[in-house]
Amino acid sequence: MFVARKGKHNRLSGRSVEDEIDKIEKRCNFIKGFSPHTLRRTLISNLASHECPVIVIKEIVGHSNLNTTQKYISITPEFKQQSFKKYQYQ
Repeated sequence: MFVARKGKHNRLSGRSVEDEIDKIEKRCNFIKGFSPHTLRRTLISNLASHECPVIVIKEIVGHSNLNTTQKYISITPEFKQQSFKKYQYQ
């Protein structure tokens, strides 16, 4: 999910990402507890709320198992109701 500036397709280590987030927290006075995992969960939630197919989300975040991706996606009652209305037969 996180790619280094140097080289093509060089992934950053988890520790490198945490260090960068720590620097950003200090500069911007973010709420403590902000982490790479928070960014990952937010990305997954945003993609799901914009009706991105779960299989595509799985590929974007690099999960090997679809069940792992589904654990991050929570369906609110409102979203369920909107989806039902959108796709119900006329």
